[in-house]
Amino acid sequence: MAVEANFPARLEDLADMMSFLEESGGALGVPAGLQAKLALACEEAFVNVISYAYPDGEGSLRIAVEGAPSGDPPSAGVEIVLTDSGIPFDPLARQMPDTSLAPEDRPIGGLGILLIRRTMDEVRYRRENGRNILTMRKRFADS
Repeated sequence: MAVEANFPARLEDLADMMSFLEESGGALGVPAGLQAKLALACEEAFVNVISYAYPDGEGSLRIAVEGAPSGDPPSAGVEIVLTDSGIPFDPLARQMPDTSLAPEDRPIGGLGILLIRRTMDEVRYRRENGRNILTMRKRFADS
């Protein structure tokens, strides 16, 4: 079962995006402990699209959530796909920040993508038909 919705890519719509994610996760049987982790990773991804995808005006963000109920085999999990038609941006191509450096010695940026990569079991990006497509997967067994 999959659920999806389109939102304007604006900060004032972030709360609606987060509510959609929470409701979708609940309907798909995402364990409560995993919901909070997904919310944190997805908020980072949503804010990246809102902040950078449409520098010349407003755009939209499609969120699709698909999963299997928590009673399924250990391979059960959730997949979240974010799609926008903004400027091309592959977050996985960016160099990972050096977290061994003191915060004042690190360049600004990159920690949100690091959080996403450490939270999710799989993160993939592709550019297709003028759209950025970010796919994030998390297995229930690993939550």
